Parts: sequence; structure tokens; C-alpha cells
Amino acid sequence: MNYFKEAEYILYNYSKLCIALNNLKTRKSHLIWGSAPSGKISTGAACVGSGSNYSNNAEKDLTELNQTMANILITENKINEIDSLLCELACEERAVIQLWYFEMITKENMLEKLNIGSLDSLYKKRKKAVGDFAILYFGAVALNLKTAE
Repeated sequence: MNYFKEAEYILYNYSKLCIALNNLKTRKSHLIWGSAPSGKISTGAACVGSGSNYSNNAEKDLTELNQTMANILITENKINEIDSLLCELACEERAVIQLWYFEMITKENMLEKLNIGSLDSLYKKRKKAVGDFAILYFGAVALNLKTAE
């Protein structure tokens, strides 16, 4: 396994995880409010029994709500894990990762924002930042990053 590439994959997808979390929370709200009783009072017999549409829809809605809530928890945990690991990095490494993987600004703007003199230096700092993140994420197996990339 190329731990450097795996770490990059995680970092590139961090922003998508944050968007996904918001989408999941919106879906959860829609499921809760969309399946709530409509407020209409029935004067006739209520729909009862496992064969009714109401029962099937309610079961489907509950299943989807449970799955959505599980996905929210998994996504929140992954985001929190990544956030915690990023906090363990040096400030400059966090800044490089933030600009490179999350904001995806141009390399020239990165040089200016980070006060780095050359693209070569920027690439070295990125490699070190991602390498350190990989070690924090994967543990000792990621120590052999010298041949990564």
C-alpha cells in the first residue's frame, strides 16, 4: 500500500466529507418532517395491518432514517478523526495541507501566502506534511515514505 497516496486521497476528500455531512443532515430533516403525520383527521377506519401502504412507507422511512443517522455518525467520526490528526501537525504543515487539499488554490498563491521562495520548497513541504499526516493516520507502517510518490 502506498500510504502517501492513501493519505492524499483522505485529504482530497475531506471537503467532500463535510459537504456530505451537511447533505445527510438535510436528508435526515426531510425524512423526519416528510414522514410526520399530515395533521388530517380521519373520520373513517385507520389504515392498519402489515399489508397497508402506510405501514410499508413508514417502515421504509424508518429504515432510511436509521441508515441516514448511521451515515451521519460514521461521517462525523471520520471528520473528527481527520481534524484531530491535523491538530497534531505543525502549524506550517497544517497550512500547507489546508491550502493544497482543502482550498486548492494556485501554487503561486500558496508560495505567497506561506512565504515560500520556490515551487521546489513548496513541494518538499507538502510531501513532509502529507508524510507526517500518513504516519499519524496509519501508524508505523507508513514510516517507509521515502519512496512514496
